[in-house]
Amino acid sequence: MPIKYNIEEDYVYQEGVKKGQVQGIEQGIEQGIEQGIEQGIELEKKNSQIALEQERKKAIVAMLLYGISIVEIAKSMDLPIELVEKIQQELN
Repeated sequence: MPIKYNIEEDYVYQEGVKKGQVQGIEQGIEQGIEQGIEQGIELEKKNSQIALEQERKKAIVAMLLYGISIVEIAKSMDLPIELVEKIQQELN
């Protein structure tokens, strides 16, 4: 006569399942935190780049209003002349 044993009712088995669930939750939390940090860093980089571009544009506008030539602005800021021309056109 075969012996029937339900492994799922075994105490050691149940403890192993609980331990695995706890480890899975901990790993999920760690991964979520890491992803959140990475996304935050990327967003900060993007926002910094946008702020830098806005400040650069303000400087170009100020120089144009002071009568500095497009060529001089482009050379002094190491920018393409086309970019300075585009900003000048936006002023008009």
